[in-house]
Amino acid sequence: MNSEMSPKYRAQLTEKINRAIWDLSPSNKYKNVRTYINACYENIDRDFHIKEDHEGDINLFSTLDSMNDETLLKVAIDLSIDTPDFIPSIPTFRNLLKTDYKNARNTFEKAFKQVEENPDTAIGLANSTLEGMIKEILQDDRLEVKPNSKKTLYDLTKDALKAFQSYPNAARD
Repeated sequence: MNSEMSPKYRAQLTEKINRAIWDLSPSNKYKNVRTYINACYENIDRDFHIKEDHEGDINLFSTLDSMNDETLLKVAIDLSIDTPDFIPSIPTFRNLLKTDYKNARNTFEKAFKQVEENPDTAIGLANSTLEGMIKEILQDDRLEVKPNSKKTLYDLTKDALKAFQSYPNAARD
């Protein structure tokens, strides 16, 4: 497997996910764990193998171990497990942008090409990309906060976090 995260981090994350899945339901544990893993297989990524022990019960740890890093992260996020030590790779970010946001992808590509020779330009382009993406998110009718073209990336980020009720301390601002 071509791994993007360190083996130590992957082992720790796999253990957290393993515990979280077993804790999903107090009864019918094997049935519920298999149901959850089947849903992951159908909805997240078909590129892993559901492993069983010699009695035919799911071997959750081996199943999780067969997942690639991206799928493991998606499962962690689904289970509300924090993944602060892992930043998604540039290829993953590019693929997301490629399929959803053509302008953002083009700007991100320009920024990436400038990283070594013109880091200040790269930062400016990345800033523009993120501003555009956050403004697009804030245009959703379900959110009370609306984008303001005069706000900085920092202010737009705060608005988005507040809109999703994820801002650490809304009382401070």
